[in-house]
Amino acid sequence: MICISAVKMGTSYKYKCNKCGFEHQYLTGGGFFTEDYFNESEKLEGELKEEVASGKYGKILKAMLAADADGCLRFSCGTEIFQCRECRALLVHREKHIGVWWHSDNQYDFEVDINQKCPECGSEGFKKLSKYNPWCPNCKEDVMELISLGKWD
Repeated sequence: MICISAVKMGTSYKYKCNKCGFEHQYLTGGGFFTEDYFNESEKLEGELKEEVASGKYGKILKAMLAADADGCLRFSCGTEIFQCRECRALLVHREKHIGVWWHSDNQYDFEVDINQKCPECGSEGFKKLSKYNPWCPNCKEDVMELISLGKWD
């Protein structure tokens, strides 16, 4: 089963570097008028599922998919903010995320983010932003401050 969020609204992040003044807004997700975004997400999620089924990401994920009769595996290829730890490129990019939720007395959660290479420099250090502010992609010396967070449509 391919799962797409029913909420059709994106998130807006605006960052500013206090050292060099670089400022940029990053838009993730899709809005009501972005049917192409959701169609592309669904296509990429299907491709990710096929890659898992072929064993591209290892025997464990392949076996989990083969045994997933209840449809617990969720594939997500939405847009997120990624930063390269090598060249400091800061980009909105498609994630490759797999989540598993079992509903039983012993409830387990399992999540996997598939590593991707930086589109700018090819480094393996291309990671999704999580709970930290990004390094400035302009001066590459200072951490940027989140100055605005909101929703867009």
